[in-house]
Amino acid sequence: MSLAVLGKESLDELTDMATRLFSPIRNLDVSVEDPKSLPFRAEDLGIIVKLVPVKENRSLTVKFPMRDFCMEYKSCPMHYLGHQIGHEARGSLLSLLKSLGYCNCLEAGLGYSPRSFDVFEVSVDLTERGVEHVDKVVEHIFQYIALMKSVEPEEWMFRELSDISAMSFRFQNQTEPVKKVVSVAEKVQHFPFVDVLSVNELYDDFRPDLIKEGLSKLTPDNSRIEIVSKKFEGKTDKKEKWFGADYSVERIDEERLKTLATISLHPELALAPRNEFIPRNFDLKPVGDHAPSVPVLVKNSDLTRVWHKPDTHFNMPKFCVGVQLLTPTIYESPMSYIYSFLFSILFSDALAEYSYMATRCEINYSATNLPRAIELFVTGYDDKLRNFLEKIVVELLTFNPTEERFAVMKEIMLLELQNYAAEAPYSHANDLIEHLIRNRHFRVPDMIPHAPDVTLEGLKEFLASLFSTCRVNVMAVGNITRKEAVSLGDWVENKLVELYRSTPIAVDKMWEHQLIKLPVGCSYIHTAVNEVHNSSCVQIYYQFGELNVDDSVRLYLIDQMMEEKFFTALRTKRQLGEIFLYSCHWTAAATITATAGR
Repeated sequence: MSLAVLGKESLDELTDMATRLFSPIRNLDVSVEDPKSLPFRAEDLGIIVKLVPVKENRSLTVKFPMRDFCMEYKSCPMHYLGHQIGHEARGSLLSLLKSLGYCNCLEAGLGYSPRSFDVFEVSVDLTERGVEHVDKVVEHIFQYIALMKSVEPEEWMFRELSDISAMSFRFQNQTEPVKKVVSVAEKVQHFPFVDVLSVNELYDDFRPDLIKEGLSKLTPDNSRIEIVSKKFEGKTDKKEKWFGADYSVERIDEERLKTLATISLHPELALAPRNEFIPRNFDLKPVGDHAPSVPVLVKNSDLTRVWHKPDTHFNMPKFCVGVQLLTPTIYESPMSYIYSFLFSILFSDALAEYSYMATRCEINYSATNLPRAIELFVTGYDDKLRNFLEKIVVELLTFNPTEERFAVMKEIMLLELQNYAAEAPYSHANDLIEHLIRNRHFRVPDMIPHAPDVTLEGLKEFLASLFSTCRVNVMAVGNITRKEAVSLGDWVENKLVELYRSTPIAVDKMWEHQLIKLPVGCSYIHTAVNEVHNSSCVQIYYQFGELNVDDSVRLYLIDQMMEEKFFTALRTKRQLGEIFLYSCHWTAAATITATAGR
């Protein structure tokens, strides 16, 4: 048995507590022996498994079983392989597959596996075109593996990964206590005590031999290829025991295995480049003796408002910037809202190659379409963040979608809309509540009839006027000075005027999409039919009206006090349903959600 205890008490107090509570547990001297061989038989490898999903879903996963590398935590060879195959910069496997219209996402690395063996996985989602050309997708995966095998492992790349991991370990966010003790208690069973807190995070032993060993297992005859698609309906001959999923298993013929094993390199594929975003300066900027405890408005022009709040608590060399571009164009009609959604996913897709290396260094961004605004958030280490943010903003304001990626993203959007009916009942309840309490709200059923009619030309016309009238709100929080925050707001405003000739939005247009104030003492019931799930959902909405800051804090305190008791009483003890939620939110309201079988 291993035990981890975390608390605010002194070490002596924690030791006494642990000794008193856990000493009565008898040590049975049980030893657990790891299996000496992999659990995969010869007939389990070199096969293709075809599965039929419940939802409209398409994916490909290539799995390679290998020995357990967990004790190689000082060199982490699988991190190196996962980074190479999974990188998303120019020349990556993902970039090639996206350019061919075969997929949109790719992940590579160790999948979940029990101790004694590992499974390295390469997973991609598939477009309809990707399903039709799935053999080509598999070939490109093995072409990239062949490229890796054609060169020696690079020590500079290993050092980059090591530096990034050490930086993340040094400046990691506080972990939830329960997650921390679970992790430590598990690792104490397997690793030296001195390394328990840093396993797989602090590593500096470059072992090209281990990288080559792992790479040697990425072969066609040591693979399991799993393809998920509705295309296989009616073409399978097996049914999974527990969930009833339809599937079939086929052996890959010897000629195909030989072709994949000796495949030639692809001219458009390249290994991961050096990372320009690795921060080197972690200095904290002075905040002064009278730093504000709440964000302060530091710029207020007709077009732009900027708030600033320095970090006075966490002492991290990071900051976060939120840029909210309020514009009435987004919610003019269901079609314009659809175009705003397409814009957000196309923009993120187009920036994937550029932003990937920044993401590896914990410089992250998101671009989201909302009913009243496009919101851009950028967060990370301040050493390289300003340059990254400026690049993202310029790309946002000058974005020009391509026909190929528009077709792919339109397909994804239509797929998501088709799957709306199969979403969990509580998702539909949330959507219906929003629809009922707002004076203007487009639901998915409102958009479905219009979605097939979107065109690239229509999207470009929408973008041409998107920010012609707008209002910009900027929030800068963290390791950034007041002067830098104002400078950032000035720069964003100047770019809007320069690239869009933006003018300020009229005040009456800024507050069009407000909540409906419910009459005191009112009670309304709205019902809807769920045609897909064998479960129902009840959601109750309580509106409290306008609240001041103190009342809002009290409301969130009630939320915290009620959540666990609510779940325990109705779900655990009375077992009245599957999901019970109690939540308070910024709309000065509380919702109670219950999902149960019919």
